[in-house]
Amino acid sequence: MATANIVPTFRLSTAEAGGSAAFAIYQDLQRDVFPCRQPDHEAAADVMVEMTAWHLGKVMFAVISSSPLVFERKPETVAASGLDHVIVQLYLEGGFAGTAGNRPIKVRPGDICVFDLSQTICTETSWSRQLTFMVPRPQFEAVVDDVAALHGLVLDGTEALTAILAAHMTELAEHVESLDARAAAAMGDGTVAMLTTILATLARRHALPTSTTIPSIFRRVSSYIDSNLDDTEMSPATIAAEFGMSRATLYRLFESFGGVADYIRRRRLIAAALRLASPEHRAKRVAQIALACGFTNETTFGRNFMQQFGISPSEARLRADQIWAAHGWDSETLGGVREFRVWMKTLRA
Repeated sequence: MATANIVPTFRLSTAEAGGSAAFAIYQDLQRDVFPCRQPDHEAAADVMVEMTAWHLGKVMFAVISSSPLVFERKPETVAASGLDHVIVQLYLEGGFAGTAGNRPIKVRPGDICVFDLSQTICTETSWSRQLTFMVPRPQFEAVVDDVAALHGLVLDGTEALTAILAAHMTELAEHVESLDARAAAAMGDGTVAMLTTILATLARRHALPTSTTIPSIFRRVSSYIDSNLDDTEMSPATIAAEFGMSRATLYRLFESFGGVADYIRRRRLIAAALRLASPEHRAKRVAQIALACGFTNETTFGRNFMQQFGISPSEARLRADQIWAAHGWDSETLGGVREFRVWMKTLRA
């Protein structure tokens, strides 16, 4: 049990706990984020995982080494996990290839990659060692208009800004255990500020939509949408009127995001999925959550939810319940698994 002066830490080692048992625990930990398995061509080999994770106040930081693994975040995981975060990874050794949403992605040693957990992922790693930050989405929304556009972004390790960020992450991994909890939380805040600033700068080079010190019109409109998801009367017409623009201008603003109506629908579905997965909303019926997220008809909501995530709202809630439930490990390990999962689900900006 961590004291107030000690950085909360979680450790897992196949060398100490035994390969199959420790890997089963690792799979249980990862199933909220990136459900994983051994590649078919490695299934007969001994699996290796070494993981140390630290809770740094508003972010989670981890060092992970592993033998080759396949990671796949499917639509149903997006719906049931209750996570709406951004993952930033630095690969110190090894790498991976695969897809992030519809974007092909390949990472080499020294590269930094970014994942949006509201989207799908399918990758296969080599033997690897990486540093991972898990950051609440709002930390990025101050500097990036559309956080989803970061999904699958790879920062070339040979670029100076990437190398500077990598050096900072490496130094933090080396010294984090010598910090007390307050200093570690301060370092977490400082690292997120550095992450978001550098990522916003590099995102501009990759022609991704980023904001300035004055919120862009897209940022203002999208923030308005997120703040009014429960308004069943919200429509392109009411939004255009709110901001004093023509509907044609609004449509052009959201053209690259699939259109304003589709953007509203997706934000409502993601908000509903997060509520269905949260214990705070367990007493609310599915129909109540649908209404709170702007859907006037439970049938329409269920159909849209199924199209977006591949499972029904009720099944998403059931899977979230199972994620929070016990899975049969011994009590000491189970407490660590539960605590780690709570860390992830309660990270807030």
